[in-house]
Amino acid sequence: FRVNHVYTAKMGKHKVKSSRPNKKAGEKALLRAKAKKKLKSKVREKGTAKPARKLSVPELLHKVEECLDAFQYEEALQVCDQALALEPRSVPVLDVAGPLLLELGHTDRAIECFKTAVELSPGEGHSKYMYLGQLSSGEEAVGYLTTGIGIMAATLQRPGQTEVEGACASVVVEEEEGGVTAEDLCTAYCSLAEVYLTDACFAADAEQRCFECCCKAVEYGPSSPEAHQLLASCLLSQDKQEEARSVLLKSVSLWLSPSLESGPQEEGGWQVDPDTGEGQPSAPEAPPPPYFTRVNCAKLLLELSEHERCRRVLEGLLCEDDEVVVVWYLMGWLHRCMDDRDSARFFLQQTEKLFLALGCDDTDLLEHTRALLQEMGPEE
Repeated sequence: FRVNHVYTAKMGKHKVKSSRPNKKAGEKALLRAKAKKKLKSKVREKGTAKPARKLSVPELLHKVEECLDAFQYEEALQVCDQALALEPRSVPVLDVAGPLLLELGHTDRAIECFKTAVELSPGEGHSKYMYLGQLSSGEEAVGYLTTGIGIMAATLQRPGQTEVEGACASVVVEEEEGGVTAEDLCTAYCSLAEVYLTDACFAADAEQRCFECCCKAVEYGPSSPEAHQLLASCLLSQDKQEEARSVLLKSVSLWLSPSLESGPQEEGGWQVDPDTGEGQPSAPEAPPPPYFTRVNCAKLLLELSEHERCRRVLEGLLCEDDEVVVVWYLMGWLHRCMDDRDSARFFLQQTEKLFLALGCDDTDLLEHTRALLQEMGPEE
C-alpha cells in the first residue's frame, strides 16, 4: 500500500497520515446530507400549507370581550375593526364598536357607528340613543334621549325580556338580569333634565319639561341624590327658593353623614341605640355623588345660604382633591359671605396661586377672586 509521509513539527516527531478513507468522516457527511434533504422537504411543505382559518364575526366579538376583560383596549379595537371589515352594517358589531371607540377617544367614528345602528334598527335598543343624546346638543339631544327613554320604559314594563347590547362588557351600559331597572330610568331622566337646564333652556316649554323630567327622575330614583339635586336646581331657576331648599337638603341628607356635633335635629339622620339610649348618626342611604356633582351641590347650598352644609361639602372635596381651583374659590366666597375675612383671604389667595399654576380657562373666576381680595384689602 502507498503511504504519504506528512511531516509536522509537533513534539519533534514525524507523523504519517494514511490516504485510506476516514469512516467517521463519511458517516458525518451522510448525516448532513440527510438533514439538508429533510429541511428542504419541510420548507416545501410550509410553502404549500393551507392558510389559517379566518375567525367568524361571533368569534371576533368573543375575542373582543376577552381583550376587554384583560384591559387590552387597543387590541380589542383592532379585533373589532376586523369584525367591522367583515360586516360593516351588523348591528351587534356596531353596538360593540361604538362604545369602544368612544372609550378610546374616537368620537367621530363612535357617532357614525351609533347613527348607523339607529338607521338599521330604529326603535330597538336604548343604549345607542342614550349615547347619541349625550354626544349631541339642543333639540337633537332631546330627540335622541326621549326615544331612548321611551324604549327603556317599555322594556321596564315587560319583565323577563332582556335587551341584547353586545359583548363590550366594560364599556357598554350593561343590563340587569331582568332588563332595564328603575335606576336606569332615573339616570336617563336626569340626563334629559340637564339638557333642558343648559342647551335647550331657550325652548318655549323648557322650564315645564325640565320640571317634569326631574319629577320623573325622583319617582324612579327616590334615593338618588342626583335626582333630588337636579329638581332643586330646577326649582331654584323658577325662583321657588323654599321648595328648592327643602329638596336640596333631602338630596344632601341621602349621602352626607350628619356630624356628631350636629345634634338629633341636624339633617334628621340619627338613630337611638336601644341599649344605651344615645343618639348616633345613621349611615347615609346612598354613596357620595361624583366629584363635580358635589361641586354643583356646594354652589346651590351657597346660593341658598346653607353655609354650614356648604362648608362640610367643600371640605370633603378638598380632602379628596386639593388641586381643583373652583373648590378653593367657593371656600373663599363662602367665608366672605360668613364675614370671616381672614379665612376668606387665605382661600382666595390660594385660588389665585393655583389658577396661575394650573393655567385655567375661567377668567371670570380669576377676576372675581381678585375683586374680592381687593375689596377686603391687605391683612391687618
